[in-house]
Amino acid sequence: MRMFIAVDVPRQEREKIAEAASEIILCPAVRAAHAMHATLLFLGEQDEARIPALTDALQEACSKVGVFEIGCRGISAFPSRNQPRVIISPVVQGVEQLRLLHYLLERTIQGGDSKRFSPHITVGRVKHRHAVLPKLLKQPQFENHPSGSWTVGAVRLYQSVLAPDGAQYSLLSETALQEQTL
Repeated sequence: MRMFIAVDVPRQEREKIAEAASEIILCPAVRAAHAMHATLLFLGEQDEARIPALTDALQEACSKVGVFEIGCRGISAFPSRNQPRVIISPVVQGVEQLRLLHYLLERTIQGGDSKRFSPHITVGRVKHRHAVLPKLLKQPQFENHPSGSWTVGAVRLYQSVLAPDGAQYSLLSETALQEQTL
């Protein structure tokens, strides 16, 4: 089963991000994301028997990070605005905590920190090239549009099932972040 670890985006914030990206999402080349989240680690195909060990790794990583604020600003694309494959809202607040979680998870589960990690919220996926999309993404209103902020209190392990209308996600486990005490 395909799995990934992520931080969810609350409904109200998903609506703000979708509103900020509405003109782009309406482009026929883009398929809007069914559920927005910040992926911390994509695990790919995993045996179902690994769920307890993955949950243990998730608990270990979450024990080292307290509840934190996350915020997004603007609408952009990966790998670039000129060659968009994924429409995103870049994370601008809570970046350090997301990078720490990514590092701890990747080190524990996969044995190292192999890639650069750029925290973002996936807003949609580009189905096919469209001449208007790169021009649209470069319009100034998408550069610094506030896309929302919220408190992150948990990290989740998901199963991802690919379907013709987009991926469907099922929650496998959830681990709370530590409440910070003064």
